[in-house]
Amino acid sequence: MELELISVIRPEATASYLNTVKKVVAHDNRGVCLRISLQEMSEIPKWIGSWPFSLKETDLVIDYLNQAESLLSFGEVVLAEAFRALHKGDKWRSVTIVGTSIPDNFAGLTSGLYKIPRHEKVIWNQLQSAPLPYQLHFGDYATVSTTAPAPGIAWGFPITAKYTLQEEFLICRGVRTTGLGAEDADVQLVKHAKSIASHPDRHVLSHCWADGEIDKIETGLNGPRNLEHWVRLGVNRHIELVRSMLP
Repeated sequence: MELELISVIRPEATASYLNTVKKVVAHDNRGVCLRISLQEMSEIPKWIGSWPFSLKETDLVIDYLNQAESLLSFGEVVLAEAFRALHKGDKWRSVTIVGTSIPDNFAGLTSGLYKIPRHEKVIWNQLQSAPLPYQLHFGDYATVSTTAPAPGIAWGFPITAKYTLQEEFLICRGVRTTGLGAEDADVQLVKHAKSIASHPDRHVLSHCWADGEIDKIETGLNGPRNLEHWVRLGVNRHIELVRSMLP
């Protein structure tokens, strides 16, 4: 499958970046993606006059980052009205809402299993039920946080695995790999695989590579490999699950 990439830009982009995007758009003729925050969404009428591209060639992405729970606190009626009032909502080439419930880190959590409600799914369902004057598309960050890991993190941090259930994120929180009470990463990852495989809310997807791989790790057919591999497992499972649930 061939993918056609398009440039992404924010309203506050530098002049040099904007000029580069203009050149790419003129060369590829694929349009552009404009990524904005919730605040910028409400301020569109103030800056839209200086937007250098036509709306019919602009994909609008409204990114609320990891503020899903805060967004829900506005209430369903207020949320729906905010998106109904999107400036020129039916003129954009597409409109997508993006966000996540995954926190930046899991500092403060002791070892064990935790479930985080998928608030971004609730937001999406509420907006799908609202009579918006345009089609709203869904996006999220899979099982990855919205921010990069802080620099200078020493080896030995607790081993954590993330897995997407239908209504929640399952967080398998481990212990440190060095110091008092430490446990080898491989041992912890096998335990995480067993916790996921036996979880009553799991709902295995037969076509999902990650689900099959986790089952093989749980039974000992495959080794647990490393944390990078587990990031791929979490993302693959999430994408396959979300794809099966979207209209």
